[in-house]
Amino acid sequence: MKDTHTYTTHNGLTTFTLLSPGNEVVRLFLTIALPLEGKDSLFVAFLGDMLERGSTRFNKDVYEEKLEFLGAQVNIQGAGTHVHISLTSRAVVLKEVLALLVSALKEPLFTEEEIAKVIKEYAQNMREEKDNSRALSQGLFARKLYTEKEEGYIPSIEIRERQLKKIDAVFLAKLHEMLFVSPWVVSVAGDEGALTQAVTSLSVLHKGAEGKVLPDRLPTLIPAQKEFLVVPEKQNIEFFFGNRLPLTLSDEAFLAFSFGLDVLGKRGGFSGRLMSIVREKEGLTYSIYAWILGATARTAGHWQIATFFTPKDAPQGIASTMREIRLIAEKGVTDMDVKRYKELLSNQFRLAHESVSSTLSLYHNALVAGRTPDEVAEYPARIARLTKKAVNEALRTYLKPEAVVITGAGPTAGLVQDTHKKKA
Repeated sequence: MKDTHTYTTHNGLTTFTLLSPGNEVVRLFLTIALPLEGKDSLFVAFLGDMLERGSTRFNKDVYEEKLEFLGAQVNIQGAGTHVHISLTSRAVVLKEVLALLVSALKEPLFTEEEIAKVIKEYAQNMREEKDNSRALSQGLFARKLYTEKEEGYIPSIEIRERQLKKIDAVFLAKLHEMLFVSPWVVSVAGDEGALTQAVTSLSVLHKGAEGKVLPDRLPTLIPAQKEFLVVPEKQNIEFFFGNRLPLTLSDEAFLAFSFGLDVLGKRGGFSGRLMSIVREKEGLTYSIYAWILGATARTAGHWQIATFFTPKDAPQGIASTMREIRLIAEKGVTDMDVKRYKELLSNQFRLAHESVSSTLSLYHNALVAGRTPDEVAEYPARIARLTKKAVNEALRTYLKPEAVVITGAGPTAGLVQDTHKKKA
């Protein structure tokens, strides 16, 4: 990768700048890691939505009109225990756009009227979620794998409905105070003047956060089990397969395991075995992919497979998916797999650098996960050095067919499960 970048980290503030001379567009990402628990994800999402509703200086309509007039985009979203902010602006109006963002962050409009509007939206979304098979299956899967203190945990709808009643202006004000004493990662791409302007405008808001980091996740493997929720009047059953992965991004075996999991079910396209066999050859589903979630440089996450089957095909679909997991865990990948996926992953890395925006996103996400720019740049060389032996050893060690958690939601009445059936 040929670029000019800077990277600093101090007192809980990490900054990454990517110099793009002559570029009239500035792109910025800011991620804030709040020192909260997984069970608090609704509060984080709610805070993110409230920050998009303007400030004490201007309401939501005025805020959006100003951004539209300036031709800029600012998105704020809370997910898990993180608040994610993205900004795209022309360099000539960056000062005005940053002023709008800073105002929204410093002086959010936490009026009872605005809070009531968002509460109403959330209540409606949760009512609709009770009929969303994929969301229900995913939530059940997350609660099987994680404790309520961990990032990957997804509270049930019933818990979130009770949490919604706790939110008022006082509650939000206390949550808002955490923003400025939590770890920040700020990544900016643009010309030299824009980089300085953006980093300076945001850095002055940060008050330091040394020691304010989330606790390590325990890598405990979850015993094999199946649980299905009945969601009436659905055509398909949404499934999740997987388990915890006792590896962090810093572990040598992580890349080898990730490589092997890509051979099993790489997301996008038809290259993975699951797509070529369970979909193409056996015709049991339309999409079936595998990937790793939640792993950082210091915390373990999990691996998962997401798919769906009709009720008629579900027993065979589960059996076929488990067969492919078992085969790759026991027999591993082939020489041809290694050659093919080394080329595929290397090309994918190069494609991620085709635009300034995608390059910045790649590095920002890595920084949020605790990786350094040098570690990101080393990825192609590490892929090139991978051996079939290392990949297969990682799969044998960490992909345990005898310990797979399976959840499903939809017309599941005819499926055998390990725990009592529940209505959605």
